[in-house]
Amino acid sequence: MEIINERIDDIPLIISYLIKNKLVTSIDEHLKNHGNQNTLSNGEVAVIWLAYMLSQGDHRKAHVADWVSQHQIILSACIGKRVDVNNFTDDRLTRLIFRCSIDDCWQALERDLAKTTLALLPMEHVLEPYFEKNAINIVKAAFKLDGTSVTGYHEVSQEGLMRYGYSKDHRPDLAQVKLMSCVEGLSGCPIISDIDSGNVNDESMYEPILNRMRNIFHTEGFLYCGDSKMSLSKIRKNIVSNKEFYICPLELSNSKTKNVFKEEWVSKAIDGSKQIINIIHNEEIIAYGYEFERTEQDSTGTLQWNERVLIVKSLGYFEGEKKRFDKALKKTKDEISKLTSKLCKDLDEAKNLLDALIEDKFSKSKISKEFFEIEYEIEEVIKTYKRTEIRRNEKKREGSYDIKRYKMRVKKTTISEEKKEEYLNKLGWRPFVTNIPSNLLSFSNAYSYYRKTQHVIESGFHLLKADPVGIRPLFVRRDDQIKGLIRFLGLGVYFQKIMSLELIIALKKNNEEIMGLTAGQPKRKTPTPTTISVLSYFSRCGINFSSIKIDGIWKNIISPLPELCLKILDLLGLSDNIYEKLKKWQIPNEG
Repeated sequence: MEIINERIDDIPLIISYLIKNKLVTSIDEHLKNHGNQNTLSNGEVAVIWLAYMLSQGDHRKAHVADWVSQHQIILSACIGKRVDVNNFTDDRLTRLIFRCSIDDCWQALERDLAKTTLALLPMEHVLEPYFEKNAINIVKAAFKLDGTSVTGYHEVSQEGLMRYGYSKDHRPDLAQVKLMSCVEGLSGCPIISDIDSGNVNDESMYEPILNRMRNIFHTEGFLYCGDSKMSLSKIRKNIVSNKEFYICPLELSNSKTKNVFKEEWVSKAIDGSKQIINIIHNEEIIAYGYEFERTEQDSTGTLQWNERVLIVKSLGYFEGEKKRFDKALKKTKDEISKLTSKLCKDLDEAKNLLDALIEDKFSKSKISKEFFEIEYEIEEVIKTYKRTEIRRNEKKREGSYDIKRYKMRVKKTTISEEKKEEYLNKLGWRPFVTNIPSNLLSFSNAYSYYRKTQHVIESGFHLLKADPVGIRPLFVRRDDQIKGLIRFLGLGVYFQKIMSLELIIALKKNNEEIMGLTAGQPKRKTPTPTTISVLSYFSRCGINFSSIKIDGIWKNIISPLPELCLKILDLLGLSDNIYEKLKKWQIPNEG
């Protein structure tokens, strides 16, 4: 009698869901297969590698073959054909990554996945919480654009992808590559992405990705939400000229715009000359402000459009800025209070030295001198020296003399409460610009929508950089391998986002919540389960596959699935058959 045991947990769920979403057929169609590839296709290899990555939290190629050999029976049953470990050697996985690095092939695959995502998501789900009812006939889809960086311990070359640049990972000492992503506005499901050298500015990556969107979709009526870099005049003109919409913070790097913002726009909010509108979330005021309209145009004057400028003070943003300001203010005060000049011959020299020390300190601080009232004190230091003089007649003459020196120090440093209050009144305000008419998106909802999209794209970047995808560090060196691996790992993010979205839509349709996913909190309910919580629950269930060979015949046994597992499979449009069919898989007698 022979017995085989394999822990299967979430493996059939991952593979069956990816197959259901046609990832295998899409990869085979667009990434193609080698002419002599007569075992597993690239799509089947990709799905199994993704299952390994998501269940084990490891994207390294070197360990995939060992994992496949330990789960060979289950993987074969899920795919529907015998899985050969030789399909998962380092060379074979490297060839798959190379196919992902080919721009034409990858962009065709992205196009298929993007259309699948938008078909899954009804526009009512996107627009209902924020937009007016008539917006559905004008705003066709909503997206969030933003960039991030991926660091690695790579050698830097002038022509390579890995270059030094501004690091969003706070690691300027490491080479990096830039990633610009376009995701669906509320769910954060990836649509398309671009990869560029690590020294490239984010603003230069906006127009290429917008043009790619236009090659995939008819984009008239599309709404793009971005950060302040998207507010550059040429990018806004590009969007308006294609009959699209935008909403983003206004860039204040231009000194003229910054002065107008502070001295005019914010002042009008403070002095009461503008009617202030409260922005409410969960019955609490989270921000307030006002808006006005202005006319924008291109350099030739042929393109003109009405632009709304929203002047908003977010209470959360204000509290964060105030905390940083108070910390910097206290630090500067403590440093100024310790300043003292060296000993000088006269008062003016001592005062000039102390003034120079104070000016130098303020030049290195973010806090200006106007916030302080500084009092000096003078210390007179008198040193007495003895003097002995021997004259020619050898008579000694003894005496003493005094030398007076001056030292000046900071006696007292007082914070000007008037200046501080004036500064805090202007703190926390931000300007936003949009070309969406107010009858489609109100002032309050415009800010609330932007606030929501901040989270969705950052959560996607977090999924890319954290377990189980864990893109850092990159274990490949060549540029084609770097590009291909980043794109392949992006499929792991796509899987997590799309599964979570499908669960949320199904629960909302049924007007129910799911209970029991959270470890240690079996009665906790949620209407928005994440893919990670689902996979973690399946793993905790300890689902096992056992096969016993008696008289040359294998009999397969599967652990019974808990009710919650069956519920999740039903919500995803799968059935327990994806586990039950494993019982029918015929194990070859040779192994």
